[in-house]
Amino acid sequence: RGTHRHPRDPYVKVFLLPDDRTCRTSKVRKKSLSPIFNETFNFQVTSADIKNRTLRFSVYDVDRRKVRHSLGHVMVPLRDVDLAHVDTYWADLEPMAQALSSIGEIQLSLTYLPQTEKVKVGVIRARNLKHADIDVDTRIYLRVQLFYGRKVHRTKRTGSRPGAVEVDMNEGLSFSVSGRQMDSCRLELALMLTSQRGGGMLNHDVEYGRVVLGPFMYARGEELIHWQEMISQPRLT
Repeated sequence: RGTHRHPRDPYVKVFLLPDDRTCRTSKVRKKSLSPIFNETFNFQVTSADIKNRTLRFSVYDVDRRKVRHSLGHVMVPLRDVDLAHVDTYWADLEPMAQALSSIGEIQLSLTYLPQTEKVKVGVIRARNLKHADIDVDTRIYLRVQLFYGRKVHRTKRTGSRPGAVEVDMNEGLSFSVSGRQMDSCRLELALMLTSQRGGGMLNHDVEYGRVVLGPFMYARGEELIHWQEMISQPRLT
């Protein structure tokens, strides 16, 4: 809000994913661009499961009207952390959170432009696709469908990329959605695998995984939070 150097009233929410319903929340630090929190949070997790968990730090700013604004997120997979030693880590805040599941991650950005009544989906990358059946002929793309109720209103897709455990996409897709329909629509994003053989003929499309973004009627957890942040922070230009 305001200029980048305007004082903030930040606080942090900490999630131990994939359990995105339980979080820990810091105190608000008033009028600071370099807040010091010095707070400790505890989560219960078994030693056998800890390497499968990811910490998500979401930083928010509270304005004078008590409206929450997202400043960014950091994802820390615990498999990458030496838990035997106490250490200090620094990381850059990313403007979007990643939707995680046991079969991989898809990194997205969502923007709502009320003046043109459009929702823009920025498809950045997919990664950790460890369970995908990938060979030299495999291609990967993301299919995005706009639903009203049970009806598909519009379908778009990214271009296909060579199959890999991590795939950069960096594409934008836009959908026309009026403001009064924002509470009754949803976006379903399916990561698709396709085999390319026989002189460029595409066949054997298989859905690898699916994410649903939308209001509380359709989405929960990380996907619901992402949608709510888009609604609360529309882009006016």
